[in-house]
Amino acid sequence: MIKKINIYDYGVYRDFIWDNAIGNTDDTTFGHRNIIYGRNYSGKTTFSRLFRSLENGVLHEDFNNGKFLITLDDGTEISEQEIEKSSNKIRVFNSDFKKENLSFLYTDEGEILPFTILGEQNIEIEKKIDFARRKNDDIKFELYGKNNDGLVNRFITETKRISSMEKEVQQKIREAASNIRNNSLFFVATEKKKQYDSRDFILEIPKAKVLDNLTEEKLRNIIKEEIKPVLNELKDFEYNASNLIVEANALLTREIKPSKVIERLAKNSLLQQWVREGIAFHEKEHKEDCAFCGNPIDKQLWEDFDSHFTREVDDFSLKIDNLITKIEITKEWIINYQLPIKKSEFYSVFQEEFIFWAEEYEYLKNESIMQLNKTIDILNERKLSLFIPINTTLRVTELEQQISTNIYNMNKLIENHNDFTNGFMNEQEKARRQLRLNEIQKVIKIINYEKAKKNIDEENNKLLRIGAQKDALILEANETMIKIEELEAMIKDEQNSVKEINNYLKTFLGHPELYLNLINSSGPEKKSKFVIMRKEEMARNLSEGEQSLIAFCYFLATLKDISDVKDYTIFIDDPICSLDSNHIFYVYSLIDSEIASKKYKQVFISTHNLDFLKYLQKITNPEKNKQRLKLYKNKYWLIEKCFNEEHEVISTVKKMPKYLEKYSTEFIYLFHEIYRVANEEQNDENYHVFYNFPNNARKFIETYMFFKYPDIQMGNDRRILSFFGGKVEVRSFINRINNEYSHGEEQPDRLFKPVNIPEFKENAKIILEAISIRDSEQYDAFLNSIGALSRVTEQSIGGVSTN
Repeated sequence: MIKKINIYDYGVYRDFIWDNAIGNTDDTTFGHRNIIYGRNYSGKTTFSRLFRSLENGVLHEDFNNGKFLITLDDGTEISEQEIEKSSNKIRVFNSDFKKENLSFLYTDEGEILPFTILGEQNIEIEKKIDFARRKNDDIKFELYGKNNDGLVNRFITETKRISSMEKEVQQKIREAASNIRNNSLFFVATEKKKQYDSRDFILEIPKAKVLDNLTEEKLRNIIKEEIKPVLNELKDFEYNASNLIVEANALLTREIKPSKVIERLAKNSLLQQWVREGIAFHEKEHKEDCAFCGNPIDKQLWEDFDSHFTREVDDFSLKIDNLITKIEITKEWIINYQLPIKKSEFYSVFQEEFIFWAEEYEYLKNESIMQLNKTIDILNERKLSLFIPINTTLRVTELEQQISTNIYNMNKLIENHNDFTNGFMNEQEKARRQLRLNEIQKVIKIINYEKAKKNIDEENNKLLRIGAQKDALILEANETMIKIEELEAMIKDEQNSVKEINNYLKTFLGHPELYLNLINSSGPEKKSKFVIMRKEEMARNLSEGEQSLIAFCYFLATLKDISDVKDYTIFIDDPICSLDSNHIFYVYSLIDSEIASKKYKQVFISTHNLDFLKYLQKITNPEKNKQRLKLYKNKYWLIEKCFNEEHEVISTVKKMPKYLEKYSTEFIYLFHEIYRVANEEQNDENYHVFYNFPNNARKFIETYMFFKYPDIQMGNDRRILSFFGGKVEVRSFINRINNEYSHGEEQPDRLFKPVNIPEFKENAKIILEAISIRDSEQYDAFLNSIGALSRVTEQSIGGVSTN
């Protein structure tokens, strides 16, 4: 709801700031019902055009540079730059509405011609229809061309060409898919997948890749192979080489000392070995003579031998012999051990790896045998030198761990082989899929699929653009046709408006002889036209009042399309222009029944007519709830002209005086203006009161004198002399107001001079004093009507009294 308006520059309005001029309270803002009074040319229509700008979303053509700020009840502010975006729903009736919505065309003889336009915003409907038809023709030309060379034909031609390109590629793909389907290396039907076609081929293109020859050959072999049996796992190869070497190192480094050393034996290890073996031979044979030379062996010699070859030496030598025997047994076991599996027992895909591990196994096996031989050799060397320890020890190598690792790797290969056997069909299917993807990659390279697809995609993108343009034009053409139908329907809907207008003219306005009629044209466009009828004939002339009546009736008819009146603001500017008193009441009745009785968001009604203002004081309150009656209570406003600091005539809005709001009489208004001149000091805000004083005073005195002395034979000067007394000085002041200050034709130079403020104040006091003395009851009533609390003190002017 609009609460207040600042008008910085808009026609006759300049620097009007609402809060400064009226106030900033709930009582000083617009309400739901607003009655505005202003004399002719005071600025009412200009004020209504500000609302009309809100309705249309554009500034009025006469006020393109207008500046204003509208404040709504929610605090939203709308400036002249934002009216286009404003969502306020407003309907305005003023002289612009009549001009824009009713086209009264006259011949040179003054006869009203039939007219097509009838309706708010319908002045442009025919132009819009013509424009839409031309636009539709242009669209059709672009779509179909002159010789069927438009977008539609281009789209069809391009579609066929792309379809041909696609068919060529699809045919090659179908052939390739057929070859794959018929080759067991690439595809074998299963329960899940029984067919392979071009759709499958296209789906697998993104995954296709070329295989190297070796991989391809392996995969082919997998597919060709028969299922093989599960292989047993190899036992770990534990020969405890590290333990044997540790035991050997202990013997090699051990020190053996005889009780009595035979030097010649100690220095000759071979001789010592020969003697030791000979002693064992002679003891075994129980010979006392030397078996070599036959000479008897001296007893002392046997004692020397016993001292040299002690039991410790024998035990040590025996340990060496036992260890060598163990090593020989281990070595023999290693030499005789053979892997229990062969290459042929593996699937071809695993055979190469098996060969690698088997060769590594043989190498590690030979290395182990060599290590054991070396250990035997060095033990035999120590056996020859029983009493000389060997400082160099044997190094424990990682051969044993390497052999275990080798066995582990071969077992992993066996595990993979066994898994392959367990999932033999799946493995073959994997191999087949890889070969198929390899084949697909070869095919798409041969047929140059990527380039063909790129070309097709580019052409399809072009086609999409053409199609989008074509579809947009078709949509636009359809929308244009719908728009044409809607516009034509709007004109057809005016028939309902005509019925409403005729009903208003007949029922409310008492004009049954004046009505609208519809005539249909027989032309190709079948336009309908409206004519104004008077009785049974076409109206030859319409008065300004009759035109205003028809325009206002049409405005009311347009309000019928409002579904929710609570969303709308209605502004009616001076609807009774050029109407007589009877029609003024009829218009009031229409407003009361069609507008005031409904709960419109906000209603503004302006008038220059005091009788109409009096009627508006009685308009219906639409609220039935007693607690909410105040919500729709009338608020009264006054638009009048005044002077600004530059002495320019400007318009201003203010609260309506109570006497005008309550009694609606210009007579009291004129009295109030005279009272203000007598009691106020002139300033920039009330300058207009003093400027208008001569005219206001003359009109008041003439009216007051006529009712005081209604004798038509009595002249105005005699009335003034009778009322204001016989004093010539007083009469001259009054006559000066009546005949000099309120006229300019006899003394035009006075119009170029400043007004005489002191003289006007004295004149006003004379008038008020005369009324207070000659008609005190009337004077008190005047004061009460304008809310004055004290009477003007009687004074004389220059010693002249009215008594």
